[in-house]
Amino acid sequence: MKLLRPAILVAMLALSCPLHAETIAAPASPSSDVASVEHRTAVRGVLEGFHLGLMARNGMKKAGPADSIMREVMVHMEQHVSDDEIYTRLTPLYLKYFSTEEATQLASFLRSDVGQRYMIAVLSNRGAMQGDKDPHFTDKELLELKRGIALPAWIQMGQANEHIGPEMGQMVRAWNAQYYAQLSAQSNASLRAFVSAWKNKQPGEPEPVLALSAISNLHEVELLTADFIPAMYKLNHAYTSDLASYGLAVSLSPERLVSAEGIAISKETVTKASERVELYLAEADKLLQKVQHGVLASQLDQANIESFKKSLAYTYGVMLRLAENQRHLLDLFTRTLRLAESRLGAIYLKDGKLIFKDEADLKMYQSLVAQMDKAAEEEVALNVEGTGGTQLSSKKSDQ
Repeated sequence: MKLLRPAILVAMLALSCPLHAETIAAPASPSSDVASVEHRTAVRGVLEGFHLGLMARNGMKKAGPADSIMREVMVHMEQHVSDDEIYTRLTPLYLKYFSTEEATQLASFLRSDVGQRYMIAVLSNRGAMQGDKDPHFTDKELLELKRGIALPAWIQMGQANEHIGPEMGQMVRAWNAQYYAQLSAQSNASLRAFVSAWKNKQPGEPEPVLALSAISNLHEVELLTADFIPAMYKLNHAYTSDLASYGLAVSLSPERLVSAEGIAISKETVTKASERVELYLAEADKLLQKVQHGVLASQLDQANIESFKKSLAYTYGVMLRLAENQRHLLDLFTRTLRLAESRLGAIYLKDGKLIFKDEADLKMYQSLVAQMDKAAEEEVALNVEGTGGTQLSSKKSDQ
């Protein structure tokens, strides 16, 4: 016959549901698709000559409302994005303001010694960088400087900065949202790896550690996960260890079912297992409630809160179905023991197998075994559903 080994009620919450970043379409870049490489290179040279990358970094520190997620993300961007990415984002906005020839002339001046010294002085006086605020220019250099700042592209740069504000704001918001989405994806990947590491952790191995991000609402989710997953793992480990220690696997062995003493021992085992199931469920429920309260009290926006609530509801639903399945299995164990107890002497052992004197008793017993096999299969499916495809227990063995 087939007997059910101790089953695990596992409903590990995978707190790695995607965080919703603000969805903002990337701004259209006039001429960006048709601009030649030469044109792009020339315009980028102008922006680099004006040190717009440095000015953009300084602006990132103050972008967005104070204490907002946008401000946090912008500060993170200021510290981590490359100059190349900054200029790659800025260049399309300025393409329509310069011809290739105009941009090439101005970029050449800005790369000259006079042009560089002048721009360092301008930016140093504005507090954007540290450098010589009052450089000395010879008469020849002053003439070169006057010619440089009289170039058409120099004048057009001023006009561009007067009108480019709305496009710049749209680009920055879109970039901020995209960057936050990337941070969210990295956080989610880290969370999934953390959950997987705990699910696969063997007793005695070092506890997995979760790397925390620098954005506050992502940080909150990570801390909730870092608290919940180890607690759930330890709860499951204690539960399964207790069940294994009870000897539930042999409670319906043929030897137990043919003696009053064996039946009494098995009934006590099933009672202990039933009590342990209820204790486990109560403790698991407390953990889930704690996570839910933490999510509701977090800085997550409503979309993320709803996503987490949906995930929690799903996890809780799987746990309840597992609980009902476990109770049903233990009830079948109890009914099998009651059948054996009521038929003592009419069921006996022969060559290690149960022999039934009454055909009706045999059919009843076979029906109970079939129900246990079905319940075991259902529990396997529920464990797979509740753990993202990982079967943790509920095995059957031939007897």
